[in-house]
Amino acid sequence: MPAPQRSRAATWGRRLLFAASGVGLSYAAADYLTDRSLTRSLRALSGFAQIAYMYKFTTPETAAEYFDLHKKSAQIILNVCLRNEGLYIKMGQALNAMNHVLPKAYMEELKVLLDEAPQVDFAVIRRIIEHETGKELEDLFEHFDETPVASASIAQVHRARLRVRPGEAGPPMDVAVKVRKPSIETQGEWDIRTYMLLSVLIERCFDFPTAWSRKTIVDALRREINFVIEGQNAEHFRRDFSHRDDVYIPRIVSSMTTPKLLTMEWIDAVKLKDVETVKEQFDAGAVLKALFNAYGDMVFKYAFVHCDPHAANILVRKRKTEPSGGSKMPSLFRKKENDFQIVFLDFGLAVPETEQFRVQYALFFKSLFTHDMQSMQSVMKAWGIADTEVFASIQLQKPYSAIRSGNYGEVDREEVRAMQRRAHARVRTLLADDAKIPKEITLVGRGIDILRGINRSYGSPINRINMFVESAVQGLGPLHDAETVQLYLDHLRSWKEREGGPDRADTYESVYDQQAVLLREEQIAAAAELRARKTTADLLVTRLMTLYRACVFQWTLCMLDAVHRLSKLYGAIVCCIAPSSAAARANLLEDRLDQMQDTMRVQ
Repeated sequence: MPAPQRSRAATWGRRLLFAASGVGLSYAAADYLTDRSLTRSLRALSGFAQIAYMYKFTTPETAAEYFDLHKKSAQIILNVCLRNEGLYIKMGQALNAMNHVLPKAYMEELKVLLDEAPQVDFAVIRRIIEHETGKELEDLFEHFDETPVASASIAQVHRARLRVRPGEAGPPMDVAVKVRKPSIETQGEWDIRTYMLLSVLIERCFDFPTAWSRKTIVDALRREINFVIEGQNAEHFRRDFSHRDDVYIPRIVSSMTTPKLLTMEWIDAVKLKDVETVKEQFDAGAVLKALFNAYGDMVFKYAFVHCDPHAANILVRKRKTEPSGGSKMPSLFRKKENDFQIVFLDFGLAVPETEQFRVQYALFFKSLFTHDMQSMQSVMKAWGIADTEVFASIQLQKPYSAIRSGNYGEVDREEVRAMQRRAHARVRTLLADDAKIPKEITLVGRGIDILRGINRSYGSPINRINMFVESAVQGLGPLHDAETVQLYLDHLRSWKEREGGPDRADTYESVYDQQAVLLREEQIAAAAELRARKTTADLLVTRLMTLYRACVFQWTLCMLDAVHRLSKLYGAIVCCIAPSSAAARANLLEDRLDQMQDTMRVQ
């Protein structure tokens, strides 16, 4: 090679080397400054690309091949979540809760994420607490356990005992100190933006609508890592349940709560995930009944919902002599097996509902039970949902044909095969107008589905659907059909016009938007004004009609509950006679539903 050519080749070689070195150094610097966020984001995008390629260019022909495809995809997701940690574990846990959407193989792989996350060294925890409070750890606490009692995706919890301040009365208070992990501060926003990009890619690649819920989920993640908001949510729930002594919300130490630090009352109790211990110490059926009743009140009465009620966030303890507030039932009149308290924890993921969503969702549940298709379809039309049957099946995790047959109807193989044949086309046409669907439904539905899993882990001792329907009827009060609900909602809208409020649309991008906050405030004020305008005679008639409808409904529920108990008794008898046959029958419906869900997601 002539000398000039060798010289040019050497020059370009040096340039490429310098360019590669510059890119590498820039990448390393950016990755260091963002606490590995760049590498974590690229790892997530790479995982998505692998999954998209497999689903786009692989054509499984048998159920076993479909299962293997789902399993490989789930393993990629699991690997990304475990290596990235932080909010990725939180998002992986959210996927694990979507067993009404994702195939069974995903659930089997992602359940690993429900275990405890890696711990942060105590020296780092001490530094965060002292920075947030401006005081030495020893000045704040008489005792602080250096070993965490729990380590989750975004924080870890330590047990401690507060130091009594001068002038304070009473014994020292045992507290749970929740400290946000330091990596969340730098990695959190990167992770959230990566999630937004992935949700757009999922929508583009798989024709699966995600835009309608994206902002609500993103806002929820941002709020969940701010512990001041979690403390405010806890106080909200504490007010809502102050009249009940079977539900307890721990007290928040507001003077020691910051965006990175949450201090709350320590509770000695059994976690609901410890199934055998709960069964040994309490009446599990009564515990679950109280839990579902409390959650139904959140959704259909208080319009403020705990959306992360998994079994590790719910405790059970013996009922204390002092309730959290309000009235207390004398122990003489309480059944011994009901002498317990449900304790809720982890209030970061909470969703406020508009009054419109609350009554429409309650009417939807009631209409499912009474087979009032006109009311059900009116709600679906208002929400932009084209296929009532598929939506009902997803919400209740039962085929709609089984619901129509009385909640307990067994699904035969021919019905399941027919649903499988129609599944793909019907899911694609489920949303007629995704701009109308309530943004609350994503997280509220997630909470309800988590409770379904808890009930199933205990052997389904209660009829969850009937429990929610009962709460829905109580939440509706005098409203009983589409016409009365529409009149009520028309009043809420007309009140704003009479008060001269701004002409504001009833739609919003996120339940946490200022638009949504103002809409909730307006609807609450309008509802209060409607109650205040009623005369004594009007109130009496309303209460009598509400009582009459409630009595009729309770009678129907009692009859169906009797059917449920008889079916459980029959199952127990069959189990004694032929255990293998009983187990097969008990799992038949769930297995068929899993098959149907797999078909809906991959065809």
